[in-house]
Amino acid sequence: MGFRPRFAGDRMASVGPGVDKLIKPFSGGEGVNEWISKVELVVRLTGVKDEAAFLPLFLEGGALAVYLEMPSAEQKDAATIKKSCVQPSLIAHLWHTGRCEG
Repeated sequence: MGFRPRFAGDRMASVGPGVDKLIKPFSGGEGVNEWISKVELVVRLTGVKDEAAFLPLFLEGGALAVYLEMPSAEQKDAATIKKSCVQPSLIAHLWHTGRCEG
């Protein structure tokens, strides 16, 4: 068979088709609590084992920039990732400093 690298798509396939239609990408701003609730619901109902690896698949723009700025250890903690999404000041800071593109 040979070596087959794992990609983000592999994680998506493991939770079932259409998950990407259930959770809209989050770029920061309003609706973060609703977005987090929906992610948690999908994680629970689909049996996702590693929420910290699943969350970044749905981040974009400012929220993804904040995630990428986090230390590696924090990127492995789902609670820390969610907390960073709730702090719009971090996302706004990255936008204003030009470290984030939309």
